Amino acid sequence: MRIKFLMQAICARRNYLIKVTDFALKRLEGSPDGTLALQRRSNSTDYHWVKGKDAKKVNIDKKSKEGKTLINRLAHKSYYLAVVRAAKEEIKLWDTLINRFPGKTFENIYENLSDDRKALIRPMEYPDDEYAKLWQGVSYEPWRFHSEDAVYVTNRGEHVRSKSELLIANRLNEKGIPYRYEYPLQLRNKTFHPDFTILRMSDRQEVYLEHLGKMGDRKYAADNIDKINEYALNGIVQGDKLFFTMETDDVPFNTESFDALIENRLR
Repeated sequence: MRIKFLMQAICARRNYLIKVTDFALKRLEGSPDGTLALQRRSNSTDYHWVKGKDAKKVNIDKKSKEGKTLINRLAHKSYYLAVVRAAKEEIKLWDTLINRFPGKTFENIYENLSDDRKALIRPMEYPDDEYAKLWQGVSYEPWRFHSEDAVYVTNRGEHVRSKSELLIANRLNEKGIPYRYEYPLQLRNKTFHPDFTILRMSDRQEVYLEHLGKMGDRKYAADNIDKINEYALNGIVQGDKLFFTMETDDVPFNTESFDALIENRLR
């Protein structure tokens, strides 16, 4: 995981813990004094209300409505108090880490070298921009176009097969997402050409995006279900390394939902 994404994850966890703490504290408002003690017998459990400086135990009538309510409120009180303690301890840990985290990590060493020195050194780990450039620079033979295929040219000068794929390619490029169009992928005895093979920089994993542009066509939909199943049988599962955009003649490609996919799963 890249450092900036690690820090984002830590900050997101810290903010979540703050919300959890606030929620638990609100739930504790108006809680009854004292605590709940349970005594397990052979076939039942007795409940006691422990309160006062002398920690006197008072038996609670677990069959009455008032008793059930008291048991419930005391049980939740102890739970929420434990949640608050645990969340605050973790927040303290993350605060210490954030405050003491070095301003420069080993990945920055290569980044800050002059171009002349970079030319002399093979880095232990390439910075994101260098890694993306190397990944993007791989040469390959894309899937062949037929004479009847419509051809659209992306901002990078690539030929794609539809207006929606043109939008996708240009959107990925604008967002700085490295991708390859119709890069060959060997699955068992078959070679697939996913519409877009994407380098997800947060974990440097290759993920795949298929645009299903004719979902109103029953045969097309059935063929793509077979393809989805083939992906899954090869360990490429939807929502993990496989993602889809879709449209029909009546429901066009939605750029807003695609932007959400980029921000939440493709970065």
